[in-house]
Amino acid sequence: SSTQVNLEETNLLYRLTRQIIAAKDEQAITDLLLEIMPQLPNTNALLSQDGDNLHILGLYDARTRKFERNLSSIDIPYQRFHDALITGQPIYVQDITQPTNYDNVLSFFLRRGCKSAVIMPSLQGADISKLLVLGFREDEQVNQTILQPFINLTEVITTTLEKFTVMDALQQRLLELQILANFSNATSSETDLDHLYRVLHGQVKETMGSDISFLIAIYDEKHDQIEIPYAFEGGDLISIEPFPMGQGLTSFVIESRKPLLLARDTERRALELGARIIGRPARSWMGIPLLVGGDMVGAIVLQDQHHEERFSESDLNLFLTVAPQIATAIRNAQLLDEMQDALRAYDEERLLINTWLENTPDVIIVKNA
Repeated sequence: SSTQVNLEETNLLYRLTRQIIAAKDEQAITDLLLEIMPQLPNTNALLSQDGDNLHILGLYDARTRKFERNLSSIDIPYQRFHDALITGQPIYVQDITQPTNYDNVLSFFLRRGCKSAVIMPSLQGADISKLLVLGFREDEQVNQTILQPFINLTEVITTTLEKFTVMDALQQRLLELQILANFSNATSSETDLDHLYRVLHGQVKETMGSDISFLIAIYDEKHDQIEIPYAFEGGDLISIEPFPMGQGLTSFVIESRKPLLLARDTERRALELGARIIGRPARSWMGIPLLVGGDMVGAIVLQDQHHEERFSESDLNLFLTVAPQIATAIRNAQLLDEMQDALRAYDEERLLINTWLENTPDVIIVKNA
């Protein structure tokens, strides 16, 4: 009987809901939904959002009992009904034979003999993650009793996806704190500049990988030039002579005192910023200014010569977090170097005076004013 079928369907959806709540990641949710689709009495489809398009993960025809999976080669634009979906509310289309904003999706149900359909979105953050679509033939009932278990299911999916988002954010924050602690531990006791630069590069390799180019730029305010005491490119340490402040990307970061991330179209975007390109441009470029108490120390620069989208906003924020520690470590080592140079100069001057006083035959009177 229809009542028995409805109870079986409700129990099936209830068990699925409990499994989704216990799912470990988004892929597990997708797998659970695909597993249950052929067990539903209605024609149904599961779609996922990818950029500006929807892709069909699974499509089940209740009349032929044919279940098709991974129709990802079919792009379904959905911008016309994006605003309706983003509310998270189910959308009921009573007659899909008539033109609507949802024809791109519902055409698949029209070809399978359906007369009406319900589109139920699941959200992740502020965007659409998945759509569950139910198609109904003319002799099939559509009412709140039938739809409510499915509505509850999509709400649970949204809640679970939001849980994953929060957990990912927490894990990312914990990772950032661990990286910050690693940088702090590695640099806090370093007083030798050359060794400090090597230690910093080691931390960058652990965080970002060993295949990226890395350099430290130091701003010489007295001569208005940029010195590169450490540069790693193509798997080797290279030597770069000091150069005047100019129109390059490193100069742009130091002059503007702002970070710069170029994840794609690097050459074009650099030219738009007025930067002069020297040599082969990197496919991905990231520069972070180093400041201590408002004073410019320099910048750190990361490059990938071969891949676009190597660096993300998350990477930029991470290095903005550790930049003050890096800048302070460099400035402290610089001050220690300057103090040791001053002490050596003082010792040399005192040695010269004492040698002169001990070996001159003349009487010398030193008068304190």
